Amino acid sequence: METFSTERQEEESPNMRRTVILALAAMTMIGLLAAPAGAGKPTELGPFSDTFPETDPCTGGPMEVTLVEMVYLHDDHKNNFVVRVQRSGTTDVGYEMLNGQDKFIANKGGERANFKDVWRNPETGHKMQASGAFRMVGNSPVVDSFNLRCVGGPTLP
Repeated sequence: METFSTERQEEESPNMRRTVILALAAMTMIGLLAAPAGAGKPTELGPFSDTFPETDPCTGGPMEVTLVEMVYLHDDHKNNFVVRVQRSGTTDVGYEMLNGQDKFIANKGGERANFKDVWRNPETGHKMQASGAFRMVGNSPVVDSFNLRCVGGPTLP
């Protein structure tokens, strides 16, 4: 199985890096907006959508990825708040996001986030996984890692 590392992604896909940085910037805004969000029903932000080119890790061919996110802020917890993100995604070559996990932590030590998504192309049977981690250093987002890899299918290159 082939793995596309952060270094390779920076060369081949600056748009994915841009998307990760934009997501982190949005999370920073969430932190700023969380305090006024009243108790009870969560505050809804979004939907946010982004479309960008990427390389299919299972075939090596080009594809266009579209992500849509809806953010829910809930701050009726003692001294903290909960952020829930619903994310969906599709590609123009047939992949659909099956599931994803996000974690966002903001405390005295700073802000950090990571994600892991599993995608499947029902037409070809290929599966791919996207994962990454990023953090804020001062007011600047830093991508610590990004990985896009083929994790299954009828034939792997």
